[in-house]
Formats: sequence, structure tokens, C-alpha cells
Amino acid sequence: MKHLLMSLCIIYLLSACKDQQEQQSTATQQSQEAIAQQSLTAYEGLAWKVLTSLQAESDQLMVKEAIDSLIHSSESLFLAMKTQLPECEASLLVMADYVSKMKATKAVQSAPMELTPTLPDFTEPRCYHAQQLLLNSLAVFAIAEQAAMTEQDYHQAKLKMIDSIARIKQLN
Repeated sequence: MKHLLMSLCIIYLLSACKDQQEQQSTATQQSQEAIAQQSLTAYEGLAWKVLTSLQAESDQLMVKEAIDSLIHSSESLFLAMKTQLPECEASLLVMADYVSKMKATKAVQSAPMELTPTLPDFTEPRCYHAQQLLLNSLAVFAIAEQAAMTEQDYHQAKLKMIDSIARIKQLN
């Protein structure tokens, strides 16, 4: 009888530990998803800022600063999205690394980087949407880096940013 009672106590303690681990795991996952959602919302706000400056045909320096902020914020976005899009982890890591290298290159003022990173093939549409966030931003960055932006350049850049905002909606 003693052994049966002892066995029941041990089983009860083990199941309580398992329940606690599952609760902690769920809480951690929810926290990571909240961080990814906050990063996506912040990114969307910066994308709207870039689009607004393009629509107003703001001075080229303002456009450069806005797109630069957007690109720099994307590193944390891509890292945060790993939990939300596990099927895209390879792409997200490559994109975060690319943005990190882009920041470092700009900081030391060395030769400009290639503006089209080599990205892994994607298997899911959501991976494509995530990749396009970076590629559209880099296209606008390249346009803003020109000696002078024409009306056609502003139009082309606006279309890229509108596409990015639509892709953000697809990732929500």
C-alpha cells in the first residue's frame, strides 16, 4: 500500500511539472509572437512614412533617411519573425544578416554592397512576402541613391512601397 501511495505521489508531481513546462512554453511562444507582431507594426509605420515622403515628392535626402530607417529596422523584424514563420527561417536569417552587413558597411564607408542579396528558394508564399519586404526596400534605396530623382523615379518607388505595405498585410 505504501508503494502504491508513493507511486501516485510521484506521478502527481511529474504531471504537475509537465503542466508547468507546457504553460511556460506556451507563454514564451505567445511572447515571441507578440514581439514579431510589434516589429511588423513598427515596420509598417516606417513603410508608410517612406510612402508619404515619396507621395509628397520630398527632398531626396528625406527619402534616403526614411528608407534607411526602414531597412535598418528590418533586421530585428526578420529575426522576430522566425517564430511566426518557421518555414522561412533560412530566408529570414539571410536577410537579417544582409541588413546587418549593410549597416556595418555603411558605418565604415567602404565600397557599397550589392543591392540584391542572394536569397534561398522559398517554399511558402509567406516566405516570398517576407523576402519582398527587403527587396522592395532595397529597390527604393537604389532609386534614392541616384544623383537626382525624376518624377518617374518617385512613381516607381511609390509602387514598391505600396507593394511592401500590401505584403505586410499578407504576413499579419
